[in-house]
Amino acid sequence: MEEDIEDFIGGEAFLSGSGVDFDVDRAEVDGTHAVVTVHFRWDDQVIDVPYVCEREGTKWLVALRETEELWLEEYP
Repeated sequence: MEEDIEDFIGGEAFLSGSGVDFDVDRAEVDGTHAVVTVHFRWDDQVIDVPYVCEREGTKWLVALRETEELWLEEYP
């Protein structure tokens, strides 16, 4: 997984500490890869955000570069 996320386009840093609530809405698993959709809620705002994940051993980790590519395909 990525060690340097300086150029990552995600907004998680903005969301942390903002009172946002979230849960996993759904996960589509294919072997050691998955697309997990996270349902974010804050105030009267709601948004679903997909993340690409890869399994490493017993853990699922977000693949940031693949997630970024997915976002650019879905939200050009």
